[in-house]
Amino acid sequence: MNTKGRKLFRCAAGVAAVTALMSAAYATTAMASGIGQIDTADLLDIHAEADSSSEVVGQVMDEGHVAILEQNDGWVRIQAGEIIGWVPDANLIETDISNEEAVWANEEVIEELAEEAQDTQDSDEAAPSEEAQEPAEEETASEEAQEPGEEETAPEEASEEEEETAVETVAEFSKEEQLSAQAVIEEQKKIQQAAEEAARQARIAQQEQEAREALAMQQALEAEAAKEAQKQAILASAGVTEEELYLLANIIYCEAGCEPYIGKVAVGSVVLNRVASDRQPDNITDVIYAKGQFSPVRNGSLQRALDRSSADESCYQAALEALAGAKPVGDKLYFRRVNGRSGQVIGHHVFY
Repeated sequence: MNTKGRKLFRCAAGVAAVTALMSAAYATTAMASGIGQIDTADLLDIHAEADSSSEVVGQVMDEGHVAILEQNDGWVRIQAGEIIGWVPDANLIETDISNEEAVWANEEVIEELAEEAQDTQDSDEAAPSEEAQEPAEEETASEEAQEPGEEETAPEEASEEEEETAVETVAEFSKEEQLSAQAVIEEQKKIQQAAEEAARQARIAQQEQEAREALAMQQALEAEAAKEAQKQAILASAGVTEEELYLLANIIYCEAGCEPYIGKVAVGSVVLNRVASDRQPDNITDVIYAKGQFSPVRNGSLQRALDRSSADESCYQAALEALAGAKPVGDKLYFRRVNGRSGQVIGHHVFY
């Protein structure tokens, strides 16, 4: 697929199609031997045969999860939804996650692509258009021509009675004009007073709103300061650094990001139980990076989470609660996916 085709694939319709493909990727994989994560710069072609020159039967995106069917001489046969084909093994990372986690991870990638497509569409629709204005036609006044043949006549002198009547008429007309003008002035005064009152009420409302916002901001700052003080007190009491807290929160995210909150606390508690154990390293970093102990370390998902700062607020809160001494699983040192092993079950994990 060329560059233009790849860009078009990231539009809303393309994202919806890939969503359907990746969300259904595990409904028909009974014969799958594992789950893999795609590692590619953009979209990866799925070939009909283990040969780059064979027919392209579909595509998958970066960080998408697929079912692994078989491997053969540098190629891996995968299944994504209804599509089955071959991709180079260099573009596939085997993972230890479950079907549910894979679907959840795919949905996260697709949501990012959908937002990117929506931003592109909004930018295209925001281009302004200009309308030309037609010049207004100028109206010309026509002059009335005096009909020919009319003669001007000299006005007759007005009588004294007519003059008096005219003076009275002018005086009465002037009085009516004065009353009308006074009424207009009174009406304008009322309108001005109403406008001034409305402006005063608007200023009062704005001041009240600003006061509420200032109070809310102050309360938020105080709450944040109290939260930070509590965090620092927990770290000091446990003898843990900010970097170790960051690492603990992100391993909780990788191992129990989709688990209930108590399951997140339980994973953090297991890490700290190992730190306290005589048979394990005596610090959080060495416990997490101990060889063969945590699958997110082996498959690289922990490093990606650290690079992206993936741990959310609930993971940090669970880490702090575990550091503060919470032990929802007692002194247990191990956990794994529920698979028939006896132990304490929380969410999809059994602790033993």
